[in-house]
Amino acid sequence: MKLLQTYQGSWAEHGIHPIFDSRGPLNWVRFSLVTLHQNHAPIMISSGGDELAVVILSGILTAEVANHRWAHLGGRLTVFEEPATTVYVPRDSNIQLESETERAEMAVCRTQVEQIFQPFVIGPQDVAVQQRGREQWHREVRNILGAGAAGSVARLVLGETIQNAGQWSGYPPHKHDTEHGEQENIFEEVYHYRLDPPNGFAVQVHYGATGFDDRAYLVHNGDSFAIPGGYHPAVVQGGYRLYYLWVMAGPSGRDPHPFEDPQYRWVEERKVSV
Repeated sequence: MKLLQTYQGSWAEHGIHPIFDSRGPLNWVRFSLVTLHQNHAPIMISSGGDELAVVILSGILTAEVANHRWAHLGGRLTVFEEPATTVYVPRDSNIQLESETERAEMAVCRTQVEQIFQPFVIGPQDVAVQQRGREQWHREVRNILGAGAAGSVARLVLGETIQNAGQWSGYPPHKHDTEHGEQENIFEEVYHYRLDPPNGFAVQVHYGATGFDDRAYLVHNGDSFAIPGGYHPAVVQGGYRLYYLWVMAGPSGRDPHPFEDPQYRWVEERKVSV
């Protein structure tokens, strides 16, 4: 099963571009990219039995869900600016998307659910931004659908991470593929990457996953990576910034309990000399 999906130039064309669907390596998470061009026909996406999160990567658009209509959503030129604007779409609904700018890009994150909630918009001002890690594993984490979305969202957990040149994220390495109460629970995940400047690369490490070889993957601007299990830290090359959108879902509700690799946990536990 292929975990890394590399960027295809055709994805810049107007339309919906499936990345990880029901034929892929994941059971819980589905992921697509959507590109809209101004003066093209609106795009309609049906949620079916899934809940959706439409994350605006760049551009400005109008979205309609049932009797809700939101105009002038988004606005950032790149993902390295302010946090994303996101539209939540419940199951058994349709969302219509139309670009107000020459081009708009978005990611559609989805998972199967039973509950039905109301559609809503999360603006940049609603996103909880945290600074995590230290030394060579410091990063900014933007929680879009985190703990605060309980009672409004069934399963989806998602956000954005930005790390500066040479920095690690997902570090110390952690996983979330086994049910062990408060110690660990089960969540699949997808990463979607962007780099600044865009001609750079990062290295996605993946190890300890049942049925998959331990490997390091070279990832580029626009690539996406599926994480069915295992540890998954990432590092970006010198001189470049890394962004990735991350989306999680699984059978364990909405409160992930990641388990850190015991052999590397010491780096966070040790004292740092001032």
